[in-house]
Amino acid sequence: MDKNSLIKFVRCVKCFSQELQSVGDFAQCSSCGGKYLYKDGKIFFSEVPSDAKMHDEAKKFDRVFSVQRKGAIDYFKRILEKEDSSKIFCDIGVGTDRLQDLKDKFHTKIGLDFVPYSAVSIVADFTKPLPLRDNSVDIVFITEVLEHIPTPPLLISEIYRILKPNGFCLGSVPFLHPIHSAPYDFYRYTNFALDKLFHEGGFKDVEVKNIGRPFDVYSVFQKSFFNVYAVNVKYSSNIFANSFFTLSVRISRKLQDFLNKLLSPLYERIPEADNYVLGYCFKVQK
Repeated sequence: MDKNSLIKFVRCVKCFSQELQSVGDFAQCSSCGGKYLYKDGKIFFSEVPSDAKMHDEAKKFDRVFSVQRKGAIDYFKRILEKEDSSKIFCDIGVGTDRLQDLKDKFHTKIGLDFVPYSAVSIVADFTKPLPLRDNSVDIVFITEVLEHIPTPPLLISEIYRILKPNGFCLGSVPFLHPIHSAPYDFYRYTNFALDKLFHEGGFKDVEVKNIGRPFDVYSVFQKSFFNVYAVNVKYSSNIFANSFFTLSVRISRKLQDFLNKLLSPLYERIPEADNYVLGYCFKVQK
């Protein structure tokens, strides 16, 4: 999106004025004089954190998704395919844009993140008021982001503010999931917590759906145990004993994989359980 088009959606984060204009390489506030750099198709409303770890953007073309992600994608598709392509789509935490296929149909897309990936239009700090105008977007998309936000009520109230009347927010969070992106992994939300947070944030309709069955939870943690932890542990200072233990773990992993495949038709008959889920999807309406 070019600078003049993007300026129509943003506001000053210093005085919250919506009167910004294009001045050279900057978007400048007409009220307080605040200046925000425009570079490579992005407006920078915050500094990029010095400890930010950027992901490999080439992986956006990797279409191998986890069970949790697949469940969320199916949920998002069912909702977004019904929406008109003229709606303004805002992706908070767009990152490398691995889910770009879900939003390709929308003509106007605004991507926010705290690091300047190629899909990002606005670089912003999600722990502070967002640099978007009131009632400026139709759909907010926020997937696998809320767990990384230390002040979730503020962000949720900001999402409510930027949505147009009857607009909605669509997203997902992990629940039974290993710690990731440390040290910026702060929360695990239950369905009750999500319902409470969004209602307190002003949303009138809150829908929360489970992702994953008990067998999915078991499979994910078993693979994590073997692939990430068990095979990398040093069991003994004796090199031969350590090699024996490691080999035993690898054999055990193969046996477990075989049994899981053999018995999966039986395990998959186990019904959903609200207390054993991989995560949650949600749709909340203003």
